[in-house]
Amino acid sequence: MKLANSPVTELEVFGRKWFIKRDELLDPQINGNKARKLYTFAAHGFKASTVISYGGAQSNAMYAISALAKSQGVEFVYYAKKLSSLLAASPTGNLKTALENGMNLVELEHSEYGAKIEELLASNEPDTLVIRQGGADEYARAGLKLLAAELNEFARLRNLKNPIAITSSGTGTTAGYLSDYLDFECLTTPCVSDAQFLNGEFERLEVRKKPTILETNDKIAFAAPHPKLLAIHKELLLAGLEFDLIYDAKCWLAIVENLGYFEGRDVIFVHSGGLLGNETQLARYAHKGFF
Repeated sequence: MKLANSPVTELEVFGRKWFIKRDELLDPQINGNKARKLYTFAAHGFKASTVISYGGAQSNAMYAISALAKSQGVEFVYYAKKLSSLLAASPTGNLKTALENGMNLVELEHSEYGAKIEELLASNEPDTLVIRQGGADEYARAGLKLLAAELNEFARLRNLKNPIAITSSGTGTTAGYLSDYLDFECLTTPCVSDAQFLNGEFERLEVRKKPTILETNDKIAFAAPHPKLLAIHKELLLAGLEFDLIYDAKCWLAIVENLGYFEGRDVIFVHSGGLLGNETQLARYAHKGFF
């Protein structure tokens, strides 16, 4: 697994030039912000025989942890709310690949889920590591510090003008810890919840220098197919790069709706990876009649 030094390329789109930190190229399986957040475990091992995590059934973090656990010969147990009958019968995308990696999936009734997660987070089982949903914990600092060092060096060598780094946010862990170590402004768009949620996570994670938060004009429910996100995704593809439809597409939408904020500044967009998830998300768009 390549842990660092992803390339930076230029992309002409939305009427200007952007620098793209190509973290989707870090590794075929463990890439993007998940590679950065899991860096400590990739570099030094899980130091446990069983790893436990939880979240959505198509989570990018779930897939990344399953790949890392498989490479280290560690058992991976993942808790999720009960699958739909269609997905249970025919797993696709991240779920399919994580199961192929040997992940032990535990399905919970919706009414049981919250209490079980609280129990997991409070547990202290020997030789067992519990990873918060999306990798939102202190151990993620090391990988984000490394990313910040790469971006700081790039900005210095290229003599960037009033630079700004942009990354999409689920839990806000990537943006928060990246901001702490950047020499310049970090901006993020909340893709799971809203600014209030992110600020709460920044407090929990003890982020010292909070990122700038830029939201979209429309309130778009997490992972919900939306015509503006699909249009952004298609325009980026035409420009020459694929980004994920849930996180990066929403972040780019916020950028396009606020282009004046970036005028006269050099911008580095950190690719979040997670492109395997586009398979199932595009299927949802097709099912909803978008194409």
